[in-house]
This record gives sequence, C-alpha cells and structure tokens, in this order.
Amino acid sequence: MSDATIYGGLSLTIPEGFHVMDGAELKRAYMDDNKDRWGIADKDRHIMVAVFWHESGALVSALGDSKSVARSNEKRISRGLKAHGYSLERFLETEIAGNKAHGFRHALRIQDEDSVSEVISVKNGRVCYTFYYYSPKTLDEDNHRVFESILDSVKLS
Repeated sequence: MSDATIYGGLSLTIPEGFHVMDGAELKRAYMDDNKDRWGIADKDRHIMVAVFWHESGALVSALGDSKSVARSNEKRISRGLKAHGYSLERFLETEIAGNKAHGFRHALRIQDEDSVSEVISVKNGRVCYTFYYYSPKTLDEDNHRVFESILDSVKLS
C-alpha cells in the first residue's frame, strides 16, 4: 500500500495491486481530455477508482451541496450512458473524511459485461471531489469492500 495526495489536500491510501493510471489510460477510459482527475486500477480484480475535482467560486460553492451535485451528476451520466444500458439502482448518502457525501449507484454494460458503478461527491471548502467506482457485477461484492477501504482512508486538509 502507498499514499497519494490528489489535489487541494485530498489524500488516500492506494491498496496493494493497484497502479496509478497515466493520462493516456484515463483518456481511454473516459474518452476526453479532462485534466482534473486522477485514477487507480487493479487489472487482476477488474476494478477502477477515479477522483475528479472542481473548484468553484465562493458564491457557487456556498449554494451547492454534495446532494445537489450528486443529482446533477446522475442526470448527466444517465443521458451519456443510455446506449450502455444505464440503470439507476439507488441514491446514496455516506460520510467521507468527516464530511457528508452523496451519490448514486447504477448498473451499465462495459465491453459486453454487466458492470456496476458508484459516483459519490464530497465537498471540502470550495473544492468538490467526485469518486467514481467501476467493477464487473460478478466481482462487486469483493471489489466494493476495496472501494470502501479507499473511501475510509481519505483525508481532507
């Protein structure tokens, strides 16, 4: 295991077996040029976890909470993944590093395989971090425990 500092004071522990994805891997996974993200993957467990961040101005940051970010993300992602069998399973509320976090869980098909994903947002000051978890459905039980351990390791300064 090793530790990583992502952006603006977010740090987490990278479990054994994971590698930090480079820019080319992230571009292939998300098919865009977004530079405000970081990710790890474990090819043997077929799991990927990414962290996106967005820093808002003071007014926008004060108005939006992680619940509204989660609802907005769900609408955007459901439209974008319609062709991939997107199906909302449920909305989530949890805690990350002592802060209230909100998100949702959904099913989709990735490369002809039934998969699951969770998208969870947490705010820290003017920065909103969004965690993305992907796993084949058949491996979700074990992989989700790994994802939870990553979230439990998060520190925000």
